[in-house]
Amino acid sequence: MTAVIADDFIHGVLKTIADPDEAIKQLVVFAILSGGPDNITAVVVNVEDDGGEAT
Repeated sequence: MTAVIADDFIHGVLKTIADPDEAIKQLVVFAILSGGPDNITAVVVNVEDDGGEAT
C-alpha cells in the first residue's frame, strides 16, 4: 500500500475515520484506484499510551 499511497495520506485517513474497518476499506480502495495490485493487505492497530507502565 505504501508504494502507491503517501504516508501523509494514510495518516490523514486514520486521523479522520474513527472506525478501523471503515478506514481500512477506504485505504484499500484508494490504493487499488491509485494503481496498486489487487491483493493489497492492510492492518490497523490501536496503540494507547499506558502512562509508562509497560516494561
